[in-house]
Amino acid sequence: MSKAFPTASAPHLPHARPVSWVMSQVLLALLPGAAATLFYRGPGVLLNLALCLATAYGCEILAMRLRGHPPKPALQDGSVAVTATLIALALPPWLPLPLPILGTAFAVLLVKHAYGGLGQNPFNPAMAAYALLLVSFPVAMTRWPSRMVV
Repeated sequence: MSKAFPTASAPHLPHARPVSWVMSQVLLALLPGAAATLFYRGPGVLLNLALCLATAYGCEILAMRLRGHPPKPALQDGSVAVTATLIALALPPWLPLPLPILGTAFAVLLVKHAYGGLGQNPFNPAMAAYALLLVSFPVAMTRWPSRMVV
């Protein structure tokens, strides 16, 4: 005599948005924080951002090809740009160059794609990368410039 609960989408949620739209909104929301980070931490943030973005896109292409999927749709959804931006903004500004590359590769290849890709991972790839770098390289990850305003 058990009745099934009726299921439907929540009435307060608008119609579904494509992933690319959501990720573009996340990137827009990150702009003020990125500007403040650049102002307070200096130009090293731009170097981290460039390294993380280049590594993330390269690893995304590699992972999609290894999984037998075309890389273009995955590159267009913007999720890898969000991951790279979050990693870059969380890192100290003058971190040794291999560390942002290592962290971003770990985030995209192991945390995101080892579990099946976008939406399948149990952990936030950017913060898993930060945790890996913090545990593996504690001195480099906790060294911040004494003068924070440029």
